[in-house]
Amino acid sequence: GHTANTTCCACGGGIKVQLNPSPSPAPSLSQDPTVSVRPTQSPSLSQKPTVSMQPTNQYEQQMGALVAVYGAANGNAWHSNTNWLSDAQVCNWFGVSCNNNGDMIGLDLYDNSLSGSLPSELGLLTDLQILRLASNALSGSLPSELGLLTDLQVLRFNHNTLSGNLPSELGLFENLQRLYLDSNSLVGSIPSELELLTSLQVLHFYDNSLIGTAYRMKCARCVIAI
Repeated sequence: GHTANTTCCACGGGIKVQLNPSPSPAPSLSQDPTVSVRPTQSPSLSQKPTVSMQPTNQYEQQMGALVAVYGAANGNAWHSNTNWLSDAQVCNWFGVSCNNNGDMIGLDLYDNSLSGSLPSELGLLTDLQILRLASNALSGSLPSELGLLTDLQVLRFNHNTLSGNLPSELGLFENLQRLYLDSNSLVGSIPSELELLTSLQVLHFYDNSLIGTAYRMKCARCVIAI
């Protein structure tokens, strides 16, 4: 069980929240695109994580990232994996949504029996606006390459078994409106970079072991559950 405290803030003001603690690596791809990610440590926000790839074709980039997700999250055991790794267009793969231009803007694999880890190749899905992998059995840490998803508006990783510290790259989500990381096994301090999330409306961190100093969030309307 958990206790969620909700605090709202008004534009021009700030909120201070004191958080108290609550009582198989991804396989490498043998085919293109090849991904080289650096740095391996959480960098400061003055230097975004960089991803280089061959080839640069956007469709192959999206497909390569999804293949990495399938491998890292044990896609063979998913409740539904319709069209994954098939010859079908990626926009027709289960859980994938695209806009009229064929850009992949959503990945929703909620409650779909995912296990394993989150691959760094998620950072290649740069058009994503919604990433929903909640209510699965994902473990391991949050890859810093998530910070490359600057168009992201909704991120839901809640109700998994994710662990480790929160990467400072969370502060790169300049368009993020909703962030759900509750009910995991995350530890450490809340990054101060969260105050850079000027579009944030909802933040859920409860049922983790997160601690930290008070921080401020600049927003017109914030709902925080810790």
